[in-house]
Amino acid sequence: ASRASMMDGAMWPKDEEGNPVMISLDSSDGGFVKEDTPNIPEGTSWFGFSEEFVEFFKYSIFLGLFCVVVFGPRNAEPFYMVKAMDDFFLSNEFDYGVSFSSLTSIGQFWTFMNATMMPNVFPMYGLNGELISRPAQRFLSDGSNYRIGAVRFRTIRVKDGLCKVPESLYNAPEGWGGDFEDDDEFKPPIDACYPTYNYVEKDYLEPEEGDKFMPMKKYNNESKLCFKYRKDTEQPVYTSTVTGITYSGNGYVIDLGVEEDPDDPGRCGLEDLYDDEGYISPTPGPTAFAPSPDPSIYPTPYPTMKPTGYKTDMESRAQEQLNMLKASEFIDRATRATFVEFTVYNANADMFVLVRLCVETTSSGTVIPTAQVMPARLLTAYRVLAGDGVKGKEYGFMWCEFALYILALGYLVGEVMEWWTVSNLYRKGEHPHGYFYGWNIVDLVNLGLFAAVAVQRMIMIFQISKMVEAGSFTKPEFNVDVQNAVEFGNSVDTMNSINAVICFIKLFKYLDSHPSLGQFTRTISQAQNDLGSFMLVIIIVLTGFGIAFMLAFGHDKSSYMTFSMSFLTLFEGMLGNLDSEMLHNPSILGCVRGQDRT
Repeated sequence: ASRASMMDGAMWPKDEEGNPVMISLDSSDGGFVKEDTPNIPEGTSWFGFSEEFVEFFKYSIFLGLFCVVVFGPRNAEPFYMVKAMDDFFLSNEFDYGVSFSSLTSIGQFWTFMNATMMPNVFPMYGLNGELISRPAQRFLSDGSNYRIGAVRFRTIRVKDGLCKVPESLYNAPEGWGGDFEDDDEFKPPIDACYPTYNYVEKDYLEPEEGDKFMPMKKYNNESKLCFKYRKDTEQPVYTSTVTGITYSGNGYVIDLGVEEDPDDPGRCGLEDLYDDEGYISPTPGPTAFAPSPDPSIYPTPYPTMKPTGYKTDMESRAQEQLNMLKASEFIDRATRATFVEFTVYNANADMFVLVRLCVETTSSGTVIPTAQVMPARLLTAYRVLAGDGVKGKEYGFMWCEFALYILALGYLVGEVMEWWTVSNLYRKGEHPHGYFYGWNIVDLVNLGLFAAVAVQRMIMIFQISKMVEAGSFTKPEFNVDVQNAVEFGNSVDTMNSINAVICFIKLFKYLDSHPSLGQFTRTISQAQNDLGSFMLVIIIVLTGFGIAFMLAFGHDKSSYMTFSMSFLTLFEGMLGNLDSEMLHNPSILGCVRGQDRT
């Protein structure tokens, strides 16, 4: 009865005689709804099969190739690679209950560098306590992950004078260094102000190219120790998963274990950092004490002697540089982000892993640790083309990928021809709407992503071939090309993940002529206007509550500290992830939210 009433209703499409017509999809006009368009040819048969079935069969082959190419070479190795780096650096406790992921101060960060980072990235002793060979020292302490180049220590600072100290505090009598404000040595209690970092204003906030930071000047006016600010690193940006701040690839850069070029005219001097006996002056106190003299845990004693010449091993030089950075207070209140970055290669899994550790120091003084661990198979495609000892199935995956892009090109040509035909009919008034409608928009996004992935894959193979020919993987310097290649490879995976959803959704396009399976798309097409109005109502309500909860609870609840996070938290509550703690909040908004959920 309900179905008959729907068919008699005004919303159901009817022909000229008033009889209801079946709603179906016509891929040629790109719409979700087909009523009666005599200018679009009806389906024909091919070897006894309907045109709809033929199109569905061809797309099934295309979808099968996509699954083989994207999911065939994959296994659990990327997960285990990320877990290995997490066990080494992120969740590895260097003090009771304290790991990198739970850092709360810069002092703990220096302890982490000495007690966790250095022994694992620059190992000198094996599990048996014996000194390992120089080639083995290029591996992490597990002996499986080969370090590509140096470890980069980088900080991003903001310039002084970009915000103004209140006059009442700047001229307070508690200044130090002199008795009166007109004394040359007088310094106010708050002598500088450093703003919050913003990527959009990075050129205004960051120091200029080549700017020299001389941290020891505050202790010794004759000190020549300096660090140069670099904007030519070509490193990718980094977006914090906690604060949402995007940081540039610029900064004061120190590659641990690699000495500066002595012929560089802008080279900063380090000689005055040492006393007469060759030790760092002032001598830094140990940030971590070994419970036993086991050298495999704390391989380098404190303080560290100054390395002599380029023949000194990289591990001792790196430890010396780290001690220098700590002794000179390299991280201060003008620092907004400190990065420790390196890349490793695992031959067992034929996979590169990029590790980027970031410690943010906000303008309020909060220390926030975040990390980015990215695995990527960069060499597989190149090794297949070069015949570099890969398994036979890798050749099969490469041929399937080639066939996939050929089919995608064929679909793209078909869409161009369809656009030309439909556009001509639309200009003549013989088509109800133009090409850019319904499923055609989905097709364009889908095929556009395929084209972008194909182009990026070719670019990546070309870049890897250049790095292999140049021997970049074995050089001691920090390899920014590998870092960018890993980021590039992960962007390809991201586009494939989006395309996977679109490809399977497009199955409904070819199943629309089926009486039962096509009901979903027909229902959506009829209700799309009402659904849009309902979504608008939801967005308006969530926006109001998002602003209210950010203002009321943003100061002590991380889930509401910004409008975007407040909006997402409330949206999750609508989906069932309810913050029950907020229901017991004595404030008015807490009660309102509880009533709203019920």
